[in-house]
Amino acid sequence: MVKKKKKTVLYNMRLTEDEKELIKRKAEEAGFESMAEYIMDCVRKDRRKQT
Repeated sequence: MVKKKKKTVLYNMRLTEDEKELIKRKAEEAGFESMAEYIMDCVRKDRRKQT
């Protein structure tokens, strides 16, 4: 059985090149190793605010 490749957070967001550049820049400024880490951190903060 062939294992299906799992789609990433970034793939599912379907960002334009400009949006990717902006997120990459913000992630570097905040000291994150990757864009995905930065996005997941933002999601966690957002979830905390909602509760």
